[in-house]
Amino acid sequence: MAALKGPLLSVVIPTSGRWPLVRECLAALAEQSRFPDEVLLVCDGTDEPPAGLAAGLAAGLGECLRVLRLERGGIARARNAGIAQAAGDIVAFTDDDALASEGWLAALEDCFRNPGVAGAGGPVLPLWETPPPGWIAASRRARGCLGLLDLGAERRRIDPEADFLVGSNCAFRKPLVAAGSGFRGVLACPGVGVCGEDFELSRRIARAGPVLYEPAAAVRHRIPAGRMRWLPILQRAFYYEAARTRLGGALRPKRSLADIARRESLVSAAVVCGHVYGRLLRGRDRRAPSAGPLRQLAGRVRRRYTAFLDRSEPVPRFFKLEMAAACNLRCFHCDQWSQAPGSGGLPLERWLSLVDEIADWAAPCHLTISCGEPALEPGIFPVISAAQRRGVTVTLVSNGTLIDEACAARLRESGLRNMVVSLDGYRPETHDRGRGVSGTHARVLRALDCLAREGLQARTQLQAIVAGHNLDELAGLVRLAAGSDLAGIRFQALLPRGTRWRELWPQDAERAVLAIDGLMSLQASGSPILNPPGQIEAMKAYYRRPDAGFPGLACRCAATCAVDHQGGVFLCRAMAPVGDVRRNSLREAWRAEEVGRRMAAVRACHKSCILLNCHYQASGAKC
Repeated sequence: MAALKGPLLSVVIPTSGRWPLVRECLAALAEQSRFPDEVLLVCDGTDEPPAGLAAGLAAGLGECLRVLRLERGGIARARNAGIAQAAGDIVAFTDDDALASEGWLAALEDCFRNPGVAGAGGPVLPLWETPPPGWIAASRRARGCLGLLDLGAERRRIDPEADFLVGSNCAFRKPLVAAGSGFRGVLACPGVGVCGEDFELSRRIARAGPVLYEPAAAVRHRIPAGRMRWLPILQRAFYYEAARTRLGGALRPKRSLADIARRESLVSAAVVCGHVYGRLLRGRDRRAPSAGPLRQLAGRVRRRYTAFLDRSEPVPRFFKLEMAAACNLRCFHCDQWSQAPGSGGLPLERWLSLVDEIADWAAPCHLTISCGEPALEPGIFPVISAAQRRGVTVTLVSNGTLIDEACAARLRESGLRNMVVSLDGYRPETHDRGRGVSGTHARVLRALDCLAREGLQARTQLQAIVAGHNLDELAGLVRLAAGSDLAGIRFQALLPRGTRWRELWPQDAERAVLAIDGLMSLQASGSPILNPPGQIEAMKAYYRRPDAGFPGLACRCAATCAVDHQGGVFLCRAMAPVGDVRRNSLREAWRAEEVGRRMAAVRACHKSCILLNCHYQASGAKC
């Protein structure tokens, strides 16, 4: 059937490989009264359809069907990949488990006949696998948690402060949706992924023009029986409201409190709790006190309970994945750049399964991706997305030189919580000298600009070494972090590593001590220096006598489980591995008899080593 005259209309459908559902979804599109000009099937983390199935899928749509393949990155990134490839003036979205009504595209196209309309969508009606329980039928909020939407029988403009379109039934003008980096996840919801992109996009597009609700543009959404249980719905109610509140959405009950309490008391309670949590997150984004202590307490309780059940050593609080072996710089204080890239490393599938093992074992917990330059490894993006979806907070440590606009957008889409970027000098020549490559300073500043454009500046911190060549610029770096609205800056001691570290060592120890005293004064006056005061104080003794031990400090390695790029499992990287995830699971490696002995050795160690830097922990703290 030839396309009708008018704007070109593309349809984007993300899928994770549920081919029987895809077949029915595409069959519904082939029966549209307004035939699509283009259908983009985005395969997220799965191979393209088998040859025989692909022929069947294309039978009704012909040449307008295009299949794209994407690394596993979640539904938001899959939709954004479709936006980038779409040729249409209008881009419509549905899901592989949804069936569009025959007049779906025609009704959407009719909305866009008004050139001022920026977006449109319609109801998402249920296609129940089994009859729903009565409490779902009576609860508007519960149905919303299942991805359903019904705003009435009249076309109207949606109120972006109260309503939003659902990703399985919406359409926008391509220039508007592409200009704003498409769908932006807001908050990781365990079991669902990064959520809130529907609300965020509807609200953002509504600022450019009207977004309409059209009741004739309906789709039916499959609801499996497993989703119609209390726990998944309460979980979604909590996180969906938290995401909406984080963006500034108000809590607006549409019925009396008595009616809400009678019909959906538990769901409404989850919504109210999610609203409070969202307010805390919004406050944290604005540098107000956060909900971190509650999350840490929950993680501590779960880890101790898991250790009790396993009869094993304490479950780690911190995890580290060294996905990239190589680095693109030639830092004087590190020789990681001498490693060959991509030699003998774990495959992406194993890194993703490690994330699942960590989440099942220890979440909520903290995961750092560092060592070498992680941005050289494209697998970091699906790994970050998978970790954030499972409730594991991720910090990415990078030299910043490879972070451009596309990379920053992917980091935002992944749900990354913390970003650490290295910057050792306020002046270009200072930073470039220690990093061994000219132009590095300018590329780091470009990275900070790209991260800021994606709204990540409040999640980004600088990291600088204290060395002889930059002592006069440490205060300038603090001012840069504060003036750029970054999360802050963290300082590290120069360690005897690499082949040229001596060229950076302070020749005058007292001058280094004076510079560190200056940092302590700035911190006391409220500057965003993130080191604990005791850590900075210990650096003074270190530069006066680097070979001395530090019995007043404890090493966090005893609570850390690290996996190098070849699968070796470590507590301390200065010691031999205790296991190998190529042969065993992470938990099996941690149960090895050697772990107990190594943990005791780490707790008794007071060498400067990495103790003064990323594994610093105040004495007396529990591992």
